[in-house]
Amino acid sequence: MARIDAEGKLVTLVVMMHVDPELIDEKIQHVRELAYQHSKRPGFVSCSIHKSLDNSKLVEYIQWETPEHLQAMRKSFQSESPQPPDFAKRIDWGIMNVVEVVEAPSTVKD
Repeated sequence: MARIDAEGKLVTLVVMMHVDPELIDEKIQHVRELAYQHSKRPGFVSCSIHKSLDNSKLVEYIQWETPEHLQAMRKSFQSESPQPPDFAKRIDWGIMNVVEVVEAPSTVKD
């Protein structure tokens, strides 16, 4: 299982897509298919796909080994399989580094 790691040197692309709630399942399927395509690329680590409780937003959290791997994916993605122009009402994104991970204390006693 992939875990978020603040000690690693991974680069993370976070994408928030504002979508029509009635089309959420269709949008999820499209994002899922793209994630599986990306998973075959060099440097891919993991992708998690989230949807808001009101079905109006999708968030994709994609980790890559290096910024160069991410840039290579972005270049080929734009030419090979760009998003349809009407895919989302708005797309916000950012390239991030994990700076802290806080987890619940372990309940297992030694």
